[in-house]
Amino acid sequence: MTHVGRTRDKKTGRITVGDDTSVQPVVEYLERKLYTKFVVPQFPVHPEWGIREIDTSINLHIRDLRAHRIGGVYLPNTRWFQGEEATGEKRERFTLQLAGLADVFVNDAFGSWQAHASTVDIARHLPSFAGFLLQRELSTLKHVLEPKRPFVAVVAGAKYDTKIGPLNEIYKKVDHLILGGVIYNTFLCAKYDVRVGGVSESDIKAASDLVNQDRKAKKVLELPHVVESDTIEGRVEGRYRTRSIKDFK
Repeated sequence: MTHVGRTRDKKTGRITVGDDTSVQPVVEYLERKLYTKFVVPQFPVHPEWGIREIDTSINLHIRDLRAHRIGGVYLPNTRWFQGEEATGEKRERFTLQLAGLADVFVNDAFGSWQAHASTVDIARHLPSFAGFLLQRELSTLKHVLEPKRPFVAVVAGAKYDTKIGPLNEIYKKVDHLILGGVIYNTFLCAKYDVRVGGVSESDIKAASDLVNQDRKAKKVLELPHVVESDTIEGRVEGRYRTRSIKDFK
C-alpha cells in the first residue's frame, strides 16, 4: 500500500478520488518488474468523502492470494480512505482494518513521514520492521547528523510547508545551503518581495524566518541565474528566459 498526492482538502476535509492519484501506475510497474499479477480492490467511493472503509469484498482477493492465483493485493491510494488522515474512532477503525489484513508491517518509504494511519498507527498493532530502502536512508541520515566539514547541503522540492522543520534543522548544521525548486522560489519571494506562480503567501510568510536567519549567517548560496518560465510544461521555446539574481535586488 502507499499514498499518492494530496487528495484531502485541509479546509473542508473533502477527499478527491481520481486517476491522477491512482496507484495503478505503481501496480503496473511492479507487475512488469516482478512478473506477477496484482489486484487493486474496488470499494464504494463517496463523491466528496472518498472511501469509507475496507469492506469484506477484499477477502475474495486474499483467498486468491493464498491459493497463488494472484501475486499480491495492492490497496487503493490510502489517502482515498476517510480514516487515513482522520482522528478518533474513524481513524482507529481504519487502522484495525489495515492491521487485520496482514501478519507483519514493513515500512520501506522514508518519504512517508507523515503520522497517518497507514504509516504510524498500524505499527502499534503488528510486528513492524524497516525495509531495505528505509534502512539505507537511515544510514545515510547519519552523514547529516554527524557531518564531515565543510558540510554543504542541497535541498529542493515542490512543497515548502512540509520542509520547514527539517530545513531549519539542517540550516543549523550546514556550512552552506543550496536551495532548488519551489523551496528556492519561496526563499527568493520572501527575501526580495517578488512573486512566483505556485508559491503561496502562507509559504512566503513561513520562509521569512529562514531569510532572517540568513541575513547574519549567510549560509544560503544564491545561484547567479534562474530560469523564468510562462508554463510548467517544461522549456517551451519562446516561453522561458534566464534571469540574473541581481534583477531581484
